[in-house]
Amino acid sequence: MLTIWKTNLGEFTVDLWIDSITYKKANEEKKSKSFFFQLIEILSVENTDTKFLEKVEETCLRKMSFAFARANGFSELYKPKDGKPFYNSFRNAIRIKRSKEVEKKWQDAVRKWKDGFMKDLSIAMRKYEGILGGNALQVAKKSAQLGWFFSPEVIFKLGFKSSKGMSSENIFKKISKAFNNTDIKKTSEGWLDSECFYHRKKIIISVISAYLRGELELAIYGLIPQTEGVIWDFLVRVNPMEGEMEELIKFQNKKFVTVESVMRTIVNMVSGDDKIPFYKWVKFAEYEDDDRVLNRHAIEHGISMNFGTEENFLKLFFFLDFLHFMLSKTRSRPKEDFEEVRRMSSITGNVKKILEELPEVVRLVAAAKTRTSEEVDEAIRAGVEIIGENYVQEAEKAFPLVKEKAEWHFIGHLQKNKINKVIRIFDMVETIDSFEIAKELDKRCEKIGRIMPILIEINSGKEPQKSGVMPEDVEKTVKEVSVLKNVRILGLMTMGPRTGNPEGSRPYFKVTKKIFDDLKEMNLPNVKMRYLSMGMSNSYKIAIEEGSNMVRIGTKIFGARDYQK
Repeated sequence: MLTIWKTNLGEFTVDLWIDSITYKKANEEKKSKSFFFQLIEILSVENTDTKFLEKVEETCLRKMSFAFARANGFSELYKPKDGKPFYNSFRNAIRIKRSKEVEKKWQDAVRKWKDGFMKDLSIAMRKYEGILGGNALQVAKKSAQLGWFFSPEVIFKLGFKSSKGMSSENIFKKISKAFNNTDIKKTSEGWLDSECFYHRKKIIISVISAYLRGELELAIYGLIPQTEGVIWDFLVRVNPMEGEMEELIKFQNKKFVTVESVMRTIVNMVSGDDKIPFYKWVKFAEYEDDDRVLNRHAIEHGISMNFGTEENFLKLFFFLDFLHFMLSKTRSRPKEDFEEVRRMSSITGNVKKILEELPEVVRLVAAAKTRTSEEVDEAIRAGVEIIGENYVQEAEKAFPLVKEKAEWHFIGHLQKNKINKVIRIFDMVETIDSFEIAKELDKRCEKIGRIMPILIEINSGKEPQKSGVMPEDVEKTVKEVSVLKNVRILGLMTMGPRTGNPEGSRPYFKVTKKIFDDLKEMNLPNVKMRYLSMGMSNSYKIAIEEGSNMVRIGTKIFGARDYQK
């Protein structure tokens, strides 16, 4: 996204793409004008500083601000008033844009989570309705409206002929006749065939023992959290997107009580009402026990006194039995249905882990060779800001979905017959290996009026089968390329020989860093040694130790490549 900018003091070249590192650094400035100047200082190819910018006419800077807005996708948000300074409006617009991007990640994760959850729950509900049939289903729905939720087995055992005239009192009487202590114990033992219940075995046994001893308060207190716990286990075990939800909850500092949402949905499917009978919020100072009803929050916070009744225990007990039925029935869903979510969640987790361990100054390029458009999009939503593609045809497939959500780097061998497509998709070419290919790239860029940022690829291992400029020829090549008007050298790239041991790459990274530093001291025109792209999935940590500030990681993000796809 390089562009030559004309001002009253002459021309200078600036990269219009504002990545998160640049934004974060510039955002340290308290004043909006200083923020804008800091952006330009960081993104300028020449060593443009604040003293120079202070002398530039504001009309020129204003035009540049619109160029930044267009390139970074916040033109619609940026509406500065004519005749007034634009700096505050610019900073506010970019803040809103970035906050909306974060919000979209949140909403996308919520949507994925809900889609997966609803699909599972719908399967269970269809089975529930199918087993019960007409009259028994109406009995189940009426019972739920009265605060009692039952599995099909319990509904049949209670033997209601019709839902007419049903009340909570006669439901309790039916249960008391149909279930003795042995039945209660046997029912609870049946829960243990489910993963969501099994590691709660000790607690469940203790709860039933307390009930049989008549210690109803203790039994209820132990049972209440299990109604939430089994749902949480269900979400984590069968919907891996829950992991991403947790990360976003922490990142956004939002309360998204997934368990309560699930509970409300389940309740609504049966009763038609999303109110959970024992899930009420209370104002502590005003709370008083009301006819010995269940109030989960009042009980857990120790301000409810009169909840220890057999009816209350049985309401909770059979609700848990109902959940056991619903959650266990989702297990018949084919495992393959989850594979896409699992894979996407894995990409999200990998990206977040890598970003956490990378130093702030190091840019991550996700090497997307052989990856699908959906995988690329998932990596971007997880935080990747640069996509690296080896092949133009793969980029053409992914670009329509991803478009300007990320910066695009070409990291494969550049052939002349692909240049026209490359300059229309990519924001940087990292693999310029000769003056001839740079000259051809320059000529094609001139025709469409753009400037292409490039890195010079170095064959640091002097491998005859690989492309790249030999170390001893780099200075000559850089000087030749520097005179071209439509390409700008922003640094160097090297692959280095592939070795089984990452430590084996260190000598080649050292060689490249030495060349990088030497060129930086020369201050050649149209050359800014900004990026040193070294290190891949197996060697990026060594590369960073040796001075790399751009790493290309593929397998560690997306998993092993499948070349059969």
